[in-house]
Amino acid sequence: MLKKFLTSAMSGIALLMATGCAHVGAATAELPTQSFVQIYRSTNVILCAESENNEPPECTSNIRGPIRSTASGVLVKNWRNNSFLFTAGHFCESFEMSPSDVPPWAAPFPVAEVKFEDTFTIIDIDGNEHTGIVLNYDMSIDACFMSSDIISKRPVGIASRGANPTEEVWNLAAPLGVYYTGTVPTFRGYYAGIGGPNGGGVYTDLPVAPGSSGSMILIQIGGEYYLTGLVHSVDTRLPEIAYGVTHSQLVEFYEISWKMYTDSLPRLVLIPPAF
Repeated sequence: MLKKFLTSAMSGIALLMATGCAHVGAATAELPTQSFVQIYRSTNVILCAESENNEPPECTSNIRGPIRSTASGVLVKNWRNNSFLFTAGHFCESFEMSPSDVPPWAAPFPVAEVKFEDTFTIIDIDGNEHTGIVLNYDMSIDACFMSSDIISKRPVGIASRGANPTEEVWNLAAPLGVYYTGTVPTFRGYYAGIGGPNGGGVYTDLPVAPGSSGSMILIQIGGEYYLTGLVHSVDTRLPEIAYGVTHSQLVEFYEISWKMYTDSLPRLVLIPPAF
């Protein structure tokens, strides 16, 4: 339902898609800020009447304007002329709305069909805009895999392991949409273990908020930072407890999504592995 997308909350767990005292400090190695992106979604609602005499149906768009939201994302691969990214699944999830839910003032005719047209705009760290396409999303873990025209930045590497309980983690995000060209809010917290929604990870001391959805969670291995998970929600009762996609969930989702994408390509194309 449309209402679900606009105000998502379950048992004190709030999804972190924005509509419209934490640890913050210096990392011991260079954090992959070049891999951070902010993503905007604009959705037009299209209302259509019954088709008559095999003619195209009469339609009208935008119930009081498009629906707008924002999330964080992370660049994980550049290949050929495309870039590939992760963000939160609920940010990419398709809208659903029954004609019976449309208020009578919204269209000058009885509504027989409701359609949605999405535009995703990806903003890299230099402020450049790119057009995003949703390739796959999985709401069972709340993850989304997207492509765009090439983002000429260094993708972050995916960790060879997940975080260990009490291990320090880093989060690069745009909570409440706070993000500036060349500047990415950076936070330090800890991995607590498995136990969040969807069998995900629990993280403490990360000040997540709407707009943090899809942001990267990093661990340090051998002096370098690697992607180990994604933020997707927060415990509204204690906002410094965040929930996210685990390393094992992320790896499995990436492999499935990459295979789905490459299977759609011509067979003459030489396909690289996901990692």
